[in-house]
Amino acid sequence: MAVFLELANALFLHVLLPGQRGYFRSSSQALPHHWLVEEFPGTEITIRQGRRVTPQPQGRSQRIAFLGDSITFGNGLPNGLTLPSLTAGEQSRFHADNYGVTGYSLVDYVQVAKRLPQDRYRYAVVTLTPNDAYPASPFFYALLVKPDERITLYESYQPGLAGWVKSALTQYLPIGYAAMVIGRSVYQRLTSSGQGAVAESGGGAGEIAPQYCYDEMAALAQSHLREHVAQQQIYANPGVRQRYVQWLMRLRDALRARGAEPVVILNYSFHQLERGAEPYRKFVQDLLGQAGVAYLDLYEQHRQNRRQCGYFVDPGHPGEAQNRFVAKELSAWLLQRESARAAGR
Repeated sequence: MAVFLELANALFLHVLLPGQRGYFRSSSQALPHHWLVEEFPGTEITIRQGRRVTPQPQGRSQRIAFLGDSITFGNGLPNGLTLPSLTAGEQSRFHADNYGVTGYSLVDYVQVAKRLPQDRYRYAVVTLTPNDAYPASPFFYALLVKPDERITLYESYQPGLAGWVKSALTQYLPIGYAAMVIGRSVYQRLTSSGQGAVAESGGGAGEIAPQYCYDEMAALAQSHLREHVAQQQIYANPGVRQRYVQWLMRLRDALRARGAEPVVILNYSFHQLERGAEPYRKFVQDLLGQAGVAYLDLYEQHRQNRRQCGYFVDPGHPGEAQNRFVAKELSAWLLQRESARAAGR
């Protein structure tokens, strides 16, 4: 039975899965375990050289690398409305390259940082989110992640039976987990409320999510509430905090070794702006301060802006309005920092 399951799992991951996922590739032997294809010539989601395209003018003297998960990649948004694209349009000094990949966690960011071209980037902007402690696992990719490649496990942030079942299936019966997730994705696509969920979990090739207004987002977010509460609480767990610190320090050191100064943007879900972001927010702020890593925390401004239409595309991902606001604030912050450098301050 074990041999059969292993062979079936390999067939699923390496033969059936890649053709269905459009712009993803995966391998149980690689780190990270999934990545973007080299070329994907979509009109709304375009990938070249393994990165999502960032439309921008030529002639920039310096570059910024953006690292992150679906927040950086720009789930639910076309090429020109991702955070890297809008940041490139807000100023005339920096190119902005998008290294974001849906489903990545803090462990994956370290691998991306180690492969950045030496001395190409002046800054590396990392968008941190609460789910960076575990794989966001769009559809099937959690099957590829071993326990020692996670900061925390399913049962730590998904309480009750759901967390236990997911943990058991991924560790002992991965093909069963795949079947469960396929069924869930099919159900989401067949129901009227599935649009936001499809965009949140990675979606199909080229799918763009609707831009929700506040009342619609509040209704959509109810199904995510229990998981949100559990996600917040894992940052009070000493074991999770210790492993998170270790991986964040590795990320900082890997970026600086490539010649890029790390800059962190703290990103918040719809629930966090509605109900509060502790203990996650305080934990990350304290840690970044101790590590000497610059960060941009726009929590209070986001709370004031959150009722705008299009501020979110689903409960976990920024919409066009939010990305435009963050791009403006980040660009001003970077240019001010460059002026201070030039003045020797």
